[in-house]
Amino acid sequence: MQSPFPEIEILQAGYHRLADGTLNWIRPVNLWCYNYTQLFKKAMKNTKHKRIPNSLRKHRKARGLLQKEVARILRIKNASMISRWENGLCVPKPENMFRLGVLYRVMVDALFIDFRKSFEKGILRAEQEVLQNKPEVQNGP
Repeated sequence: MQSPFPEIEILQAGYHRLADGTLNWIRPVNLWCYNYTQLFKKAMKNTKHKRIPNSLRKHRKARGLLQKEVARILRIKNASMISRWENGLCVPKPENMFRLGVLYRVMVDALFIDFRKSFEKGILRAEQEVLQNKPEVQNGP
């Protein structure tokens, strides 16, 4: 089986070898979440967040739902994936983010508002720098 991530070589169902040569076994159901989480860990190594902050649990409880019920509604095979999302260990695929937004009756960015806020200041500052250095375009001949 070919891995979508060059750092991880999948040997057979559940077994994979990381780039450093270590051999691990992981349940195939968890493979996507695991790979995604590993990439997020690498990307976030220098940030202050070790887990992806979110408000998924708050919104689920506000709707009065159990993790098992959310998994059943979203047609996810096992409720442990909902737990992983809520604990910030991995991030839902984009389509599942939108499904959660519909289910919880909120905009998708409200589910990850703290994570969004952590980027907001830096992005706004970078935007100002780019716009200040942008040459003005004059209209007309």
